[in-house]
Amino acid sequence: EILFVITKQKYKRPYKLITNDNSLKNSINYLKNLKIKILKNLNQSDYYIFGTTVNAAFIYEFAKDKISFFIDENNDKKYFKKLNVYKPNEINLKFNTIVPSIFGKELTNKLQKKYNSKFILI
Repeated sequence: EILFVITKQKYKRPYKLITNDNSLKNSINYLKNLKIKILKNLNQSDYYIFGTTVNAAFIYEFAKDKISFFIDENNDKKYFKKLNVYKPNEINLKFNTIVPSIFGKELTNKLQKKYNSKFILI
């Protein structure tokens, strides 16, 4: 595997040849494994995603057909990724809600107690 680093001529540095750099391959494998983990945890058809962050969007991209809408406590957006965004008190949390792992187990436990619903940490 060979990676070329090319810069603009104005910098006048010689080009570097980098060999044995597996960072791209490792990143792709990480994303593939994360996709498998996400899909493995979603075995039903209706889920909500908690939050409207880049992490929520990432999960949505892998499971579009299983996501009904987004839930966000601190956001006034009406739409995110072309789906409705609701505050938790505006809906009945009867389905499983996905919480992106960036928020952590502590928030997941807090949400379960506060809203008496099932939250899945991914």
